[in-house]
Amino acid sequence: MSVTGRTIMGIVLTVAAAAAIAGGMMIVGSPGDARLRRFDDRRLSDLRSIAASIEMYFTRKQVLPASLEDITKEGAWPTPPVDPETGAPYDYRVITEKRYELCATFSRAAEGDPPTWTTDQFWAHTAGRQCFGVDVKEPK
Repeated sequence: MSVTGRTIMGIVLTVAAAAAIAGGMMIVGSPGDARLRRFDDRRLSDLRSIAASIEMYFTRKQVLPASLEDITKEGAWPTPPVDPETGAPYDYRVITEKRYELCATFSRAAEGDPPTWTTDQFWAHTAGRQCFGVDVKEPK
């Protein structure tokens, strides 16, 4: 193969590799997008964990905790979960004696519809600050 043939072959292979990488990023997303998706997945997991801990607290005490630190005193966590990206605490606010609000700031809007098998109230969210009103269940 001549030098010119090798040069053309090198260019073709380089263009093909670049096209494969670009196509892969269009399908999977960039590493930055994947990182933001992981942060949002962690936020959802944290909100679920906080809600479950609040539910247990309410079942035991028949009152909502005044703050997330109150749950920590009960041994749920060493410290309340915090946002994985910023380290800021999640917002918690009592609305009524049986309703509270949990807030987080999401990097991206939720994609798609929730699975049919879930009743996850935290699934649907927009990008940015999102607050969820939660009603505690009456103990049986």
